[in-house]
Amino acid sequence: MEHFDLAAFYGGSATELYRTLGAHRTPDGWVFRVWAPHAVSVSVVGDFCAWDPTAHPMRRLDGGIWETEVAGLSEYDTYKFAVTAQSGAVTFKADPYAFHAETRPGTASSTSLRATTGATARTLRQSSRSMTVRSTSTRSTSARGGGAKTAIFTTTARSRTS
Repeated sequence: MEHFDLAAFYGGSATELYRTLGAHRTPDGWVFRVWAPHAVSVSVVGDFCAWDPTAHPMRRLDGGIWETEVAGLSEYDTYKFAVTAQSGAVTFKADPYAFHAETRPGTASSTSLRATTGATARTLRQSSRSMTVRSTSTRSTSARGGGAKTAIFTTTARSRTS
């Protein structure tokens, strides 16, 4: 892992983690990295290994980051991380830094060549400047003698342009 600042990561000031964590194309295949500090072990699973948690184990690096490289994958191959907890339970988790995911109802991440281009960072910065965020929440209230009513609250916020 080149140019990864663990102090900035733990301090909350690392702003480009997507460049390090997740799945990234290399000359020999795809490198996968995930932060799982309390895991006993982590592996990459997918259709390419019949979802076998023993096929592609990851090695633990400093700071609870796990890494492995897998050869022979194509763009849009689906994958998850198989995380083994201290209790021994194995849970398949989607990649929080994935650039692409399969269509619902599936929940797997998928490899994407977008992860290897500088245009991705520019596009993310430009789209976040003009992004409108809309949040809707509901709350049930009990009216005297009338049963339950639902109130809907909608908040719209527009980010500022830099």
